[in-house]
Amino acid sequence: AFSAAGFAGPGSADGIPVGTIWLACGNKDEQVTMKLSVDEGREKNINNAVKEAMTMLINFIKDHEPPRVGDEVVELIAEYPSLSISLQKILSPVDIIRMAA
Repeated sequence: AFSAAGFAGPGSADGIPVGTIWLACGNKDEQVTMKLSVDEGREKNINNAVKEAMTMLINFIKDHEPPRVGDEVVELIAEYPSLSISLQKILSPVDIIRMAA
């Protein structure tokens, strides 16, 4: 799950400064939050929040997603190049591309 709240500008409420934006993401087991506190104008505030949000979400997924079978195969091929030839005999090119993506 992901959530964002705050004030990008031009105005704020309740005395909270413009540029104050909270980001949060997580799953049922762990949640991560981040507070942004920089006012560079509405457009830059929004762009910065989106950039930070995407980075936060990507990092969370990388840290919490179980490895896919394809990832293990790609790592094995990198370690043992001759394995690639063996896999090509039993897997279609589409399967190999899916696992590498």
